[in-house]
Amino acid sequence: MRRSYNTDLSNQEWEIIAPMLPKPSKWGRPPKTNMRELLNAIFYILKNGCTWQNLPHDFPPYSTVYFYWQRWERTGLLEEINRKLSQQFREKVSKEATRGDFNPLTSLSTTWEAPVGAGLWDTYSRDR
Repeated sequence: MRRSYNTDLSNQEWEIIAPMLPKPSKWGRPPKTNMRELLNAIFYILKNGCTWQNLPHDFPPYSTVYFYWQRWERTGLLEEINRKLSQQFREKVSKEATRGDFNPLTSLSTTWEAPVGAGLWDTYSRDR
Protein backbone atom coordinates (compact mmCIF):
# COMPACT_ATOMS: atom_id res chain seq x y z
CA MET A 1 0.00 0.00 0.00
CA ARG A 2 1.47 3.32 -1.01
CA ARG A 3 1.35 6.58 0.87
CA SER A 4 -1.68 8.80 0.18
CA TYR A 5 -1.16 12.29 -1.27
CA ASN A 6 -3.57 15.22 -1.24
CA THR A 7 -3.59 15.15 -5.06
CA ASP A 8 -4.89 11.57 -5.23
CA LEU A 9 -8.26 10.94 -6.84
CA SER A 10 -11.07 9.97 -4.50
CA ASN A 11 -13.27 7.01 -5.42
CA GLN A 12 -16.03 9.41 -6.49
CA GLU A 13 -13.63 11.37 -8.72
CA TRP A 14 -12.26 8.16 -10.24
CA GLU A 15 -15.79 6.96 -11.08
CA ILE A 16 -16.31 10.15 -13.09
CA ILE A 17 -12.97 10.05 -14.93
CA ALA A 18 -12.50 6.30 -15.54
CA PRO A 19 -15.12 6.02 -18.34
CA MET A 20 -13.41 8.90 -20.18
CA LEU A 21 -10.11 7.05 -20.51
CA PRO A 22 -9.44 4.98 -23.63
CA LYS A 23 -10.06 1.25 -23.39
CA PRO A 24 -7.02 -1.04 -23.72
CA SER A 25 -6.33 -2.34 -27.22
CA LYS A 26 -7.62 -5.79 -28.11
CA TRP A 27 -4.26 -6.58 -29.67
CA GLY A 28 -0.96 -6.90 -27.94
CA ARG A 29 -0.11 -7.17 -24.31
CA PRO A 30 -2.57 -5.78 -21.75
CA PRO A 31 -1.24 -2.74 -19.87
CA LYS A 32 0.37 -3.45 -16.51
CA THR A 33 0.05 0.12 -15.29
CA ASN A 34 -2.87 1.23 -13.14
CA MET A 35 -4.50 4.20 -14.91
CA ARG A 36 -5.70 5.70 -11.64
CA GLU A 37 -2.13 5.73 -10.34
CA LEU A 38 -0.97 7.37 -13.58
CA LEU A 39 -3.46 10.20 -13.11
CA ASN A 40 -2.51 10.50 -9.43
CA ALA A 41 1.13 10.87 -10.49
CA ILE A 42 0.29 13.49 -13.14
CA PHE A 43 -1.75 15.49 -10.65
CA TYR A 44 1.09 15.23 -8.11
CA ILE A 45 3.55 16.68 -10.62
CA LEU A 46 1.21 19.49 -11.62
CA LYS A 47 0.39 20.49 -8.06
CA ASN A 48 3.92 20.26 -6.66
CA GLY A 49 5.84 21.45 -9.70
CA CYS A 50 8.48 18.74 -9.51
CA THR A 51 10.27 17.30 -12.53
CA TRP A 52 9.32 13.94 -13.98
CA GLN A 53 12.51 12.40 -12.63
CA ASN A 54 11.69 13.60 -9.09
CA LEU A 55 8.33 11.86 -8.98
CA PRO A 56 8.14 9.87 -5.70
CA HIS A 57 9.02 6.20 -6.14
CA ASP A 58 5.68 4.95 -4.87
CA PHE A 59 4.09 6.10 -8.15
CA PRO A 60 4.61 4.24 -11.45
CA PRO A 61 8.01 4.90 -13.09
CA TYR A 62 8.30 8.50 -14.26
CA SER A 63 9.03 7.38 -17.83
CA THR A 64 5.70 5.51 -17.92
CA VAL A 65 3.81 8.46 -16.44
CA TYR A 66 5.43 10.83 -18.93
CA PHE A 67 4.68 8.47 -21.86
CA TYR A 68 0.97 8.39 -21.05
CA TRP A 69 0.85 12.13 -20.29
CA GLN A 70 2.40 12.85 -23.70
CA ARG A 71 -0.02 10.53 -25.47
CA TRP A 72 -3.08 11.95 -23.70
CA GLU A 73 -1.91 15.52 -24.25
CA ARG A 74 -1.35 14.97 -28.00
CA THR A 75 -4.71 13.30 -28.52
CA GLY A 76 -6.56 16.00 -26.58
CA LEU A 77 -7.84 13.55 -23.95
CA LEU A 78 -6.76 15.72 -21.01
CA GLU A 79 -8.52 18.76 -22.46
CA GLU A 80 -11.63 16.66 -23.08
CA ILE A 81 -11.64 15.43 -19.46
CA ASN A 82 -11.26 19.02 -18.26
CA ARG A 83 -14.09 20.17 -20.53
CA LYS A 84 -16.45 17.43 -19.33
CA LEU A 85 -15.65 18.03 -15.66
CA SER A 86 -16.16 21.78 -16.09
CA GLN A 87 -19.48 21.14 -17.82
CA GLN A 88 -20.63 18.83 -15.01
CA PHE A 89 -19.69 21.47 -12.45
CA ARG A 90 -21.55 24.21 -14.33
CA GLU A 91 -24.64 21.99 -14.59
CA LYS A 92 -24.53 21.26 -10.86
CA VAL A 93 -24.20 24.95 -9.99
CA SER A 94 -27.03 25.82 -12.38
CA LYS A 95 -29.35 23.22 -10.81
CA GLU A 96 -28.55 24.46 -7.30
CA ALA A 97 -29.15 28.08 -8.36
CA THR A 98 -32.50 27.11 -9.91
CA ARG A 99 -33.59 25.40 -6.70
CA GLY A 100 -32.47 28.42 -4.70
CA ASP A 101 -30.05 26.48 -2.50
CA PHE A 102 -26.84 27.50 -4.27
CA ASN A 103 -23.97 28.26 -1.95
CA PRO A 104 -20.70 28.83 -3.82
CA LEU A 105 -18.60 27.79 -0.83
CA THR A 106 -20.22 24.38 -0.42
CA SER A 107 -20.39 23.79 -4.17
CA LEU A 108 -16.67 24.37 -4.52
CA SER A 109 -15.73 22.36 -1.48
CA THR A 110 -17.71 19.26 -2.53
CA THR A 111 -16.52 19.09 -6.13
CA TRP A 112 -13.26 17.99 -7.55
CA GLU A 113 -10.88 20.80 -8.43
CA ALA A 114 -9.10 19.27 -11.40
CA PRO A 115 -5.63 20.64 -12.03
CA VAL A 116 -6.23 19.98 -15.71
CA GLY A 117 -6.05 23.10 -17.81
CA ALA A 118 -5.26 26.57 -16.51
CA GLY A 119 -2.15 26.58 -18.66
CA LEU A 120 -0.37 23.92 -16.60
CA TRP A 121 -0.51 21.29 -19.34
CA ASP A 122 0.81 23.81 -21.87
CA THR A 123 3.77 24.61 -19.62
CA TYR A 124 4.84 20.97 -19.47
CA SER A 125 4.33 20.30 -23.16
CA ARG A 126 6.52 23.26 -24.12
CA ASP A 127 9.30 21.98 -21.84
CA ARG A 128 9.54 18.66 -23.68
